[in-house]
Amino acid sequence: MILPLGQIASPEDDRFLKMWQVQVDQANRILREHRHINFEIAVVWHGKGVYHTASGVCDMEPGDVFVFSGNEPHCITKILPGGLQLINLHFNWQFFSRCCMAADRYPNMFFAHSKGFVNRIEASRAEPLRQLLDRIRRELEAEEPQWESAVGACVNMLFVELLRHHGYYTPEEGAHRAMDKILLGVRFIDEHFTEDITLEQIAEKSGITPNYFTKLFRNCFQVRLWDYITAKRIDRAKRLLSSGSAMTVLQIAEECGFHNTANFNRAFLKFTGISPSTYKSRRELLH
Repeated sequence: MILPLGQIASPEDDRFLKMWQVQVDQANRILREHRHINFEIAVVWHGKGVYHTASGVCDMEPGDVFVFSGNEPHCITKILPGGLQLINLHFNWQFFSRCCMAADRYPNMFFAHSKGFVNRIEASRAEPLRQLLDRIRRELEAEEPQWESAVGACVNMLFVELLRHHGYYTPEEGAHRAMDKILLGVRFIDEHFTEDITLEQIAEKSGITPNYFTKLFRNCFQVRLWDYITAKRIDRAKRLLSSGSAMTVLQIAEECGFHNTANFNRAFLKFTGISPSTYKSRRELLH
């Protein structure tokens, strides 16, 4: 069962941030590498299970908080008797750069964390994070005046907590120096990613050579340029597939910047671990 708790979206319905509750029954699940371009924080509200993450296999206990940077693979492979209930928060790079005060100085911490950081934060150390996530939930549900600003402030405090008390990120000297140029290209990508954009167009917007742009992008964001673009397209496709639209898979593929269903299916499987048709049936949305 999936219960949406709220979201912040642009006028074009690009979801900057979303939160939802998931409840599933006991099961053993196939290990499928799952990744997305969003930053993810999840709290185990009830139940126990097993999470496969980049930092290893982790037990899931009530009150645990799991943190995944953008493009980091993860998959829940086991849910123990009694089922599992999670609260998930996703937000994209645009929301991060807008609300997180550390983003200007350490922009790549959205896509990368310290080598020693473990994705699981045990319940005994996670109370401040749980309180912030619960505050975000209440703000999203109530939508009182200035609720979007309140959500942004809470997300900023989530990063403060992760940086201060959990060793989430170790700054690297010079990681932010080229960001002004890179962000010009990123903004162009975010506005045109469903079109036939080229590396030359992106680099031109940044005022640097194509080869240098790809190198700087990888250094700053810890993700390959075309993986970022593909992930943006897949995220748009997921929204269309789950919207109840009468569009065919080919129409959705074309709408999201893919030229044929073969390329679309291959990319969708890479980033979600399942096919577009399986996703549309909503049988497997817990990762």
